[in-house]
Amino acid sequence: MMKSKSFHELFFNGVLGKLYHITKSSGVREKILAMDNTAFWPSTNMYMLLPMSQESSQSTESPCIDWKTIDSCFSVAEFLKANHLPMGLNNFHKEGIQRQDDKKPEKIHLVDGSYGFHDLKDMIVFAIHTGRFYYVAELVNDATADSPFDGSYDSAKPSYNTYTDYFKK
Repeated sequence: MMKSKSFHELFFNGVLGKLYHITKSSGVREKILAMDNTAFWPSTNMYMLLPMSQESSQSTESPCIDWKTIDSCFSVAEFLKANHLPMGLNNFHKEGIQRQDDKKPEKIHLVDGSYGFHDLKDMIVFAIHTGRFYYVAELVNDATADSPFDGSYDSAKPSYNTYTDYFKK
């Protein structure tokens, strides 16, 4: 039951971008997963939605819960609790990317490990600075964090010189 609850909380809070709590009085962001005893949502409002296994959805047997997916989400929640970084440590380090040449990175270092550049496509990644999960749909070969920021992702006129500047704020 605890793993099911952890799956539910991680999945829906990740989808809804509620992995951080902002204290109204101080305006300080705190990671919810870094707090041991804090409930994500009040239990009076909680409904348990669980993933069903694909085999049971295609068979005539009664539906079965997909415990493998639940275990995976539980592991992510435990990893984030055990390995959380203080909010100030979301700096961008040049060592985070190893390049074989000046055109594309060979490896990219994320919080949970190092990945080949092309291995990131179709992955879900967790951004520490926003507390949100993102799906990597496309890789841009000719851009780095120090590339000029064009502002196409922001409706306001860009006030940042590079993507590094944008994500630091």
